[in-house]
Amino acid sequence: MKRIVLIPIILALLIWPAKGGNAHDLMIIDVAVPASLTPLSKSGIIYFTIMNHGPIDDDLISVSTPAAASATLHESYQDGDISKMRDLETVDVPPGALVKLEQGGKHVMLTGLPSPLKKGDKLMFKLVFAKAGTMEVEAIVGDAVTGHVHAE
Repeated sequence: MKRIVLIPIILALLIWPAKGGNAHDLMIIDVAVPASLTPLSKSGIIYFTIMNHGPIDDDLISVSTPAAASATLHESYQDGDISKMRDLETVDVPPGALVKLEQGGKHVMLTGLPSPLKKGDKLMFKLVFAKAGTMEVEAIVGDAVTGHVHAE
């Protein structure tokens, strides 16, 4: 009798990881929101690292914040001697991975800021993952970063 009861439980445990991840499998660390460089800035950047402790692949599919008209996934890259930037539809987050959104690489681009980002301000944003769902993140705006300025 005991063996018959255990079989459904074991099958359920084997199938569970295939259903999808949850927000507890993902952690957002090293969040950085640099202050605007000028008092006329209408754009900004968010950097962070995603840790996937779960057993399945996930994708960051969108970002939003009430602080900007638009928040989009971007990637900076080199094309010969020219630095370029392109939109990203998603950011892959493999199981067991640390995915860095950082200066000179993948990042979140904020446009349509009503006012420049000031050091010490709070910035709330939402990350939407294909499997784990929505995660809300609060960041404190830090020092301005030079050397990688987004033109408007």
